[in-house]
Amino acid sequence: MRDSVKPLWRVVLLLQCGQGALNGLFLYTWGPYFYDRFSVTGSVQSALVIVMVLFALRQALVALMEVPVGALADTIGRSRVVMLSFAVRCAFFLSMVALAFCDTLFTAVFWAGAASLCYAAGYTLFNGAFSAWCAEAMRACAPDVPYSWMAARYMIYQSIGEMAGAVLAILLYLHGMPFGAFLCGAAVAYGLMAVGISRMAETRAVAPVEQSPRYDLATLVRMIGLRIADSVTVVRQLPVMLWVTLTYGAFMFLMSLVLHLWPIYLREIAGAQQLGPAWVGIALLCLVILLASAKGFAVVNDRLILRAAGNQARFAMYRWVLSGAATLSALSVGCLSSVTAFAGEPPLGLLIFAIGSVLCSAGIIMSCYDIVINSLIGPECAADRATILSGGSMVRSLLTLLLAVPAGGISAEHSPMGWSIPAVILGIAGLMAHRALGDHARGRGATTDRAESPGAMEMRTAQPPEG
Repeated sequence: MRDSVKPLWRVVLLLQCGQGALNGLFLYTWGPYFYDRFSVTGSVQSALVIVMVLFALRQALVALMEVPVGALADTIGRSRVVMLSFAVRCAFFLSMVALAFCDTLFTAVFWAGAASLCYAAGYTLFNGAFSAWCAEAMRACAPDVPYSWMAARYMIYQSIGEMAGAVLAILLYLHGMPFGAFLCGAAVAYGLMAVGISRMAETRAVAPVEQSPRYDLATLVRMIGLRIADSVTVVRQLPVMLWVTLTYGAFMFLMSLVLHLWPIYLREIAGAQQLGPAWVGIALLCLVILLASAKGFAVVNDRLILRAAGNQARFAMYRWVLSGAATLSALSVGCLSSVTAFAGEPPLGLLIFAIGSVLCSAGIIMSCYDIVINSLIGPECAADRATILSGGSMVRSLLTLLLAVPAGGISAEHSPMGWSIPAVILGIAGLMAHRALGDHARGRGATTDRAESPGAMEMRTAQPPEG
């Protein structure tokens, strides 16, 4: 690896592994944890409804904050916003710990709501800002290295951290100590904040707000508004961004729904005593699939770079794998929903296949979205990068707000029936994104290196780091 890239890559590697660990420490137990607490303090009949309402509320907060927070990162500095996200994550995990000791429904809903608010704030502060910081930092330290080289590896290391966090969280949950995983999450988030403070220098693409003669709330709000307006103008000039963003948002909605609800569904059909081995086994199997798909995507991307493949060849690959992964997830989950609706309880293998397909697609779609959107954002729009990247998460949150309750199913044992709603949306969006990307490539030419090297010509071939 080139010496100029090593310091940046060490920071990205550590933060991505840590981010994966944070996800693993709550993502695979969040649904059952809330469901159990509301069942104990309230009733089993209302527990799933409360879980889905809080899920929708959480995503409503994300939708409300996503774009303004992205504009805030473009205004005051992306590294500062990333560090703040880890501080808020600490508060999220501590709220989850407090929920374990609630003995009334009111206090349980209060702390679950506080956790949802903190999660929404922490997620929006990190999402968009970190990718934008990485893209600009890569351009600064190695302008001839394509950003796709780094972005293709994000999910590899994030999945490793997520695997470790998920196993720890599930084992502690099964031993009656779910709060132990959340305490670990608070400690990890605090450590990542310390890493960010010491290692994340601000990029030159952001004009620090302190350069303004009036550093007050009115100035900050005005600057955020201008960032949002500029970002809307950029997206309107490139409609292909809308379809790619909708595909990403629909997929993230589907993945969140499946990952939060499958343990609840599995326990209902298998019984609590059989849940332990199946829970750990399915989670590990699916995370290994996620790691393999992320690694495979990175290998293919590297080979295209090493073969000096032009931008059009790489852009065509991103187009096909994005739409293909979206179609795989939509069809597998749609099949599971159909079998549940018409035949009752589906085979366990079909459930595992659907979950594995979603996580396999995650290893591709999440990196591919980052690469494609960054490639469509030219150097002249670099100052608005975090705001534009936040659009995908906003779409996911809006879909969740509108559809979380019906998509959750009428009951825990019939939950997969509702998963067909995001699956249909994802299938349509994926096909439209495939068509839009094809039209863009034919009409204007692929521009995958525009965000990776300032002033680069559209057909320039970038070189990867050595080693």
